[in-house]
Amino acid sequence: MNEKYPNYNTVDSELFKVQSLDLLESQLNVANYPGYPTRRLTFDSQRGVETLVGRLHLPIGEWDTRVFPNTPGDTASAILYDQGLTLDTYGRPLHPWINEMLVPNIGVVTGRGFYRHWGPNYTADPIILRTDTEEPMVLLIQRNDTGQWALPGGFVEANEHTSDAALREAYEETCINLQDYNPILKEVYSGPIADVRITAHAWPETTAYAVLLDPNLSRALGTEPFGGNQEEVQMAAWFKVPDINEALFGSHRLLVNLAIKHV
Repeated sequence: MNEKYPNYNTVDSELFKVQSLDLLESQLNVANYPGYPTRRLTFDSQRGVETLVGRLHLPIGEWDTRVFPNTPGDTASAILYDQGLTLDTYGRPLHPWINEMLVPNIGVVTGRGFYRHWGPNYTADPIILRTDTEEPMVLLIQRNDTGQWALPGGFVEANEHTSDAALREAYEETCINLQDYNPILKEVYSGPIADVRITAHAWPETTAYAVLLDPNLSRALGTEPFGGNQEEVQMAAWFKVPDINEALFGSHRLLVNLAIKHV
């Protein structure tokens, strides 16, 4: 039977945030996300965070992603506010880590960026693990947009459970249909993650699952790299977990660290 633990979450969220922000800083020092402005908005410690009428004021400028419309509008802002999100002076929702990102060594871009929605955009990340080898291995894909290795995750569709989205995305990006094999899914994290595409006003919030494969299926899959969904993925490959460096996309290395505890 497929085991799912929708409330399984023992991660220290504050530590995860600190580690994710460190990764975000290092990744932004290497390269900006394609199509995003190179200038980022920051506030130095002496100037402080600007507020007007009790709200954070992030001015529209050269750091804006210029995606039309560049504000949600009054009706959408009211809905976002009713959802418990903090808004800025333009009625745009604010990332929960906004104060930590506004420091000079990270900074933010403003607007909606490449995301579909203002505020949180919900994603699912499957951390597909096998234990039939000498060292545990994880399945990663190489992204077409940045060239980085990453988990084969993606956006959750309307009315879709995050665990179903995780398995669907795994199939779409690696062409391995795990749903036919009843893998064990264990939730290891749910919340915001680092991602070089995030803006002050639109960001991903993922639910990440350790996906534990039956050893017989693992052996049948082999260990050689293989092609995936060519539209988004250059290739897919198995990596020994101890050999993975910190250069995975976004917070994905941290998610692998959380998942490996369940092997």
